[in-house]
Amino acid sequence: MIRQNGISDTNWFIGGKCNIVANAIDRHVKSQPDKIAYIFENPNKATRKVSYRELAHEVNILACAIKDAGVKKGDAVGIYMPLISEALFAIFACSEIGAVRTTIFSGFNTKALYSRLKDAGATILITACEMERRSVTIDLKKQ
Repeated sequence: MIRQNGISDTNWFIGGKCNIVANAIDRHVKSQPDKIAYIFENPNKATRKVSYRELAHEVNILACAIKDAGVKKGDAVGIYMPLISEALFAIFACSEIGAVRTTIFSGFNTKALYSRLKDAGATILITACEMERRSVTIDLKKQ
């Protein structure tokens, strides 16, 4: 219901909790581990098929590494990666441990990256070594 001042009286999921990893990965890896979770196609049209088993494995490895780096539930994590399947692993890994993530476009320069990390209060940055854009290899660690 919308009141006259335009403010909604609708409430949704009050006090509810949801873990995307439990819903999107864990429940499927138990019942159908070898089923393809997703097919990733990069801009060069190369494809990678990732099973639920592989997805769970990669997410858990990265989640453990993030925790070992000192990230705790509620901490902010920056993800500065090109269009690779590992970017999705990083997003799920943050969700797995309850970290807040900010996904930053990998084409941003150093100043834009720093600004977004600072605004988010990120304690760690996950990135790739390099990426390719318009047939040019860009070293992301030097950005």
